[in-house]
Amino acid sequence: MHGWPLPSRVMWQGDRRWGASPYGHGGKTVAQWGCTVTSLAEAQRASGIRAGATPQTVCDRAALAVPPVWAPGSSLAVLPRLARSAGLSCPDTESAWTVAKGAMSARQLSVAICDAIDRHGISPRHGFAWLHVDYTGDDVGEHWIMALAYDDDVIYATDSAPAKVVQIDRRTLQAEVMWGASPRRYRVVRGYPLVVTG
Repeated sequence: MHGWPLPSRVMWQGDRRWGASPYGHGGKTVAQWGCTVTSLAEAQRASGIRAGATPQTVCDRAALAVPPVWAPGSSLAVLPRLARSAGLSCPDTESAWTVAKGAMSARQLSVAICDAIDRHGISPRHGFAWLHVDYTGDDVGEHWIMALAYDDDVIYATDSAPAKVVQIDRRTLQAEVMWGASPRRYRVVRGYPLVVTG
């Protein structure tokens, strides 16, 4: 396996310690929309940026960011700013990876994900791949997970909805995931390479 060590426990975004905390300024909570900050906290922990990171600490730091992560009255985050406030470099939105309109094939995106993690084995633990997954079939994306390792067959990512590491097929960029008793079929549709900056 290449990349970061898999965590023994994955944070759940609905945890009572932070689930009711505000996510932005639009009335949403970490439990509702906090997959982004929970996955960033996992990356902070794995890389050592902040050993005790939680979704709450990521939100608290993001609230101080300039330019702001959230507009007044909004819970829609400017994701690159959110990642940067967590100590990770992130390209601007228009440079995100995407499979929309044939911009990238699943194979090209899979290669990009592995490259973001460790430059295909050339450098030890270079960064992460922040992935937007679709599970409704509309190819838009509803949930964010953090890819931190891979092997010949799968990409391993922390997932705050079931609070576990999920395995994404490297060829198809798809995974079967259970949210409690509800099955979800993930398909990676978008993503950002994140590099540890400190």
